[in-house]
Amino acid sequence: MVKEVYLIFKTHLDIGFTDYAENVVKSYLENYIPSAIKRGYELKNTDTPFKWSTGSWIINEALKCDSDGIVKKAIEDGIINWHGLPFTSFTESMSEHLLDYGLSISDRLDERFGKVTKTAKMSDVPGHTKAMIKQLKKHGIEFLHIGINWAYYLPDVPPLFRWKNGDDEVVVMYQQTYGETMEFGEFALEFGFTGDNLGPQSGEEIAEQYKLLQKKYPEAKIIASTFDEFWERVKEVRDSLPVVESEIGDLWIHNVGTDPKKVSLYRELLRHIEDNGINADISDNLLVVPEHTWGLSGFKFPNFIDYLRKDFEKIKDDPRKRAYEKSWEEKRAYIDKAQKVMGTNYIYDVTKPDLSDFCEIEIPELNFEISWQLFGREDYDRYMNLCILPQRHFHYGTIIDNVKFLLPDYETGIFTAQAKRAYQNGNKTIILMEFEKEVAYREGLPYMYVELEDNKTELKWFDMKENRLPNAFWIKFKGYDEKGWQISKLGQWIDAEGVIGSPLIAATDKGVRNREVEIESLDAILVAPYGRRLLDFEKNPSDQDMYFNLYNNIWNCNHPMWYSDDSRFRFIIKKL
Repeated sequence: MVKEVYLIFKTHLDIGFTDYAENVVKSYLENYIPSAIKRGYELKNTDTPFKWSTGSWIINEALKCDSDGIVKKAIEDGIINWHGLPFTSFTESMSEHLLDYGLSISDRLDERFGKVTKTAKMSDVPGHTKAMIKQLKKHGIEFLHIGINWAYYLPDVPPLFRWKNGDDEVVVMYQQTYGETMEFGEFALEFGFTGDNLGPQSGEEIAEQYKLLQKKYPEAKIIASTFDEFWERVKEVRDSLPVVESEIGDLWIHNVGTDPKKVSLYRELLRHIEDNGINADISDNLLVVPEHTWGLSGFKFPNFIDYLRKDFEKIKDDPRKRAYEKSWEEKRAYIDKAQKVMGTNYIYDVTKPDLSDFCEIEIPELNFEISWQLFGREDYDRYMNLCILPQRHFHYGTIIDNVKFLLPDYETGIFTAQAKRAYQNGNKTIILMEFEKEVAYREGLPYMYVELEDNKTELKWFDMKENRLPNAFWIKFKGYDEKGWQISKLGQWIDAEGVIGSPLIAATDKGVRNREVEIESLDAILVAPYGRRLLDFEKNPSDQDMYFNLYNNIWNCNHPMWYSDDSRFRFIIKKL
């Protein structure tokens, strides 16, 4: 019989999605946190006490403007509480140095307020790499709660387990819908969640939740709790928990491929802090880049007609379209803010090659293949059946945010670029690549120059048009063994085989390797170790087939939906 119920109140922070990022942060600082504090004091000595938990980043931001000390006092009185992570991120897209900084925000708050934070929370995103366990342990995190988006299947893991990576481990609770009920004999966990960026509950809503829980657990004491207070109780069963050592793939990680320019500059800055160190002024901006929200929700652009490029071109000046694009530009601007603080000026230099000193030569045999993939309704039908819970298939929000709603009929498939001309100067060769003219014209595909010099390959594309249809660009380096691939994540080499969750697409901080070759990617962040299968899913794929994803726009939620910048992608290939 349950005798104690630990009730954790929180909301889910999206730095975007429901509104522009600036407005969301402003709402937390000027409304939600003050409201949570007010509610906490109003209910402090009642039968329905209220404690509010959130990530460390927004608490740190609140303290920066806490001129009257109200936030400070609420922390000291236990009303406002943080966990060990800054917010929900695409963990695979970070470097170990940036994740280390993110976790250090909680450390600094602990030091200031005499606390010891041992727990952390991720919401929404379906998967996170086991490479993070090392950093969690370094910062004293013993318990990680992962509550995924309500529309998706959970990875094939126990609801509570010890997650190990070598000698490091953390206890993980994996749940649906941001967080759910879990009973442990004489005690239980319950959540008092509000929706995305909705702030704290009203006093009446809090009282009603206590009433419902008391009815559900008539013999139990309902305890307003933090994650750390709950962990102190649940760790009593740690030694009896099952052990998981597998990598857990992120089904949403494809989203970090939606803005190649932003990602390229982001990776330049990650390499800069690796070489030159990191500080709070730099990282408070850079840290927001891998946060899991890159723009507004699909609901903010309710046009489900103008998908074909010829139709989309006609609405290029639509104010709703421009407002949508503004949210992506706002998130890009965090790169500029970080550079300003750093004193760096990395330029996204995508210029056409000067061929005046080159001689045209016969097109050589190429060790790479560039392709473009166009998806359609059948692909999304398969994706829904494989990845989305059946009970969510007809939910309006699930459909709008996760698929391209009401796609028309058009030709889909994979189209391969062809070498048209080749030029040489010494040990440098430049190849002009184009797609078939009819497809290129209809879909606004770019032309490309590929520069080959020693072990370096650089692809640049030009004159790409905005295309709202779901599509993806790929490059594959040919002639290497397709077995035993490993992917670098957070400074660690992780096997591509045996991944729980999503094994088909991953992000890398550096590149990939196997026994024959190491391929470093300086700009493209996504790799696909089992081929071009963005809208596919298979728990146990067999034949490895490594590709790099250069761009995709397959989702319809809070990430760029079209892209037209001239872009570059650099690779260094080292035979082992």
